Amino acid sequence: MYERLFPELVQLELLFEYPLNQEIVFTMGSYQTKLALHYLSKKNIYPSPLTDKRELQSLLKKLMPVSCGKDFIRLGSDGDGGYLLPDDLAGIKACFSPGVDCVSGFEKDCANMGMNVFLADNSVEKTPETHDLFQFTKKYLGVTTNDDFMTLDDWVTSSMPESQDELLLQIDIEGFEYEVF
Repeated sequence: MYERLFPELVQLELLFEYPLNQEIVFTMGSYQTKLALHYLSKKNIYPSPLTDKRELQSLLKKLMPVSCGKDFIRLGSDGDGGYLLPDDLAGIKACFSPGVDCVSGFEKDCANMGMNVFLADNSVEKTPETHDLFQFTKKYLGVTTNDDFMTLDDWVTSSMPESQDELLLQIDIEGFEYEVF
């Protein structure tokens, strides 16, 4: 049915039958582009222009590890949903974690360290695990606040009004991170 309403989506799907080593240029209007990108994200496809190979090689030559002077600890599961962080979390009062889905081991580890944990995801009804320090909001993180979305600023302000505490942000919202920032 969408083929009649949005022929651009059919054209985009045809593009993806070829290797993603070519630059994809969107000629659609802003609304159509967002709709197309939303549709493609449901298929775990996140098209973007490719960076020139020489520019990427130049950047990689400049990147070097820098010691933070702390050992690393792992929070969350051993697979997806687990993260390595410097062992410097003392004093962090809260963790904000949009993109709950079906894994919350990282967030549970944060709560077990005494952090208040604020979770958000409009695609699930509740968190997969529970903890006394969990607070769940059934909204997506986005660029505006309305019935289904909230901005990061609005979320933090409503969750911790007037707070000057140190906070932790763990964000995994399936490619929409760039839009939020």
